[in-house]
Amino acid sequence: SWRRCLPTAAEEKNGTMENSGACLCLSLPVVTIVIASLPLEVCTMYSIQETQDFYPLSLLYQERGLEVTPSHTPPQGTLFMLRCEDSETGELAAAATLQRRAGHFVLAHLAVASHLQGSGLGSQLLASAERHARQLGARELWLVGKVPGFYARYHWLTVPREMAPPISRCLTCPQFQVDCFPSIMKKELSFDV
Repeated sequence: SWRRCLPTAAEEKNGTMENSGACLCLSLPVVTIVIASLPLEVCTMYSIQETQDFYPLSLLYQERGLEVTPSHTPPQGTLFMLRCEDSETGELAAAATLQRRAGHFVLAHLAVASHLQGSGLGSQLLASAERHARQLGARELWLVGKVPGFYARYHWLTVPREMAPPISRCLTCPQFQVDCFPSIMKKELSFDV
């Protein structure tokens, strides 16, 4: 689990957090990562765990603009689903789904609740999904990214569509090249992490 320290009411009002800092702690079995700190009383704990319940994830994905139809049944080829939730309330904060498409490992979905955008949850969830893919033996991971700049910060590379495996469903989507301009991206996974 990890915690994100939220700004105090005064910081939200004046739009600053420079003096207080933000606290982002990721607790792994061996490693704890801390970025700055705030008093614990304003922190919210989040945990990332595997889930079998696709329905709440599908609602979040749809709410965040991903082409997902709400369903209780995970899409064909789903290998695992990750749920990031507020440890106190159980509220779904972020989610990710890994699938196998055309013989390739694909990060099919990753979304963060709108009120938590920029909180670091997406980065932590992405790292967790990459770890899970490595555990399944993936040497590379693919995705179709609506926000390629986010993934590029974590060493994902854009691959020309004509050089990518057939993992994208974009060409049949009515939003493609109208109001959606995704990139096919790939990341080589190292096993020394």
